[in-house]
Amino acid sequence: MINLFLLFWMLVVLFTVIGYMRGWQKEVIAMSGLVGAVAALMQFGYEMVSLFGVVPADGMTPEQLQDVRGRQILIQGIFFAIVAFFSYQVVASLAVSVAGGRFGERIRAGLERRIIGMLVGAINGYLVVGGLWSLLEYVPIPDGYEHLPVGVLYPFDPNVILRPAADTLAFGFTEWLPLGIMSPTLWLILFFVTFFIVIVALI
Repeated sequence: MINLFLLFWMLVVLFTVIGYMRGWQKEVIAMSGLVGAVAALMQFGYEMVSLFGVVPADGMTPEQLQDVRGRQILIQGIFFAIVAFFSYQVVASLAVSVAGGRFGERIRAGLERRIIGMLVGAINGYLVVGGLWSLLEYVPIPDGYEHLPVGVLYPFDPNVILRPAADTLAFGFTEWLPLGIMSPTLWLILFFVTFFIVIVALI
């Protein structure tokens, strides 16, 4: 059985190491894309699943509701994973190529660049891993997302992935996952802030 809380922190540490290796420039650009992905889900997550007709309906059995939840997670997860991939691999590389030697002149190369990259990498790890975990814990509604009711399991085999019990530290931490920590408006504002930082870095 997967311990989500332990897995979360292990992967955040991995992203921290990756950030140290990649440097702050690429990590900041990736962060902008990840924040944008979360903001898009907060604004349009319900519309996204509605477009595919994957919304609960009156009269559905618990089994049917769980099937709907599973497909909602799949649709949102694919969108989030695609944005994360392009933010890390494509957009960041293109930005560095376009900016050339001017990119990141404000911070000296070497240890400072890597330490800042490590810190931003940790934030990106929170956004990526926490964002995916959020899709399990939060249900899309017309106004954003709401926390899955206590006692409702994830729509997967509990022998493989089990929702944390309500009285555990792991469950309490789910309140701090990306889809639960801020409102859609604040995520949108944060996206514009990070995008502005990227523009300043590229100039």
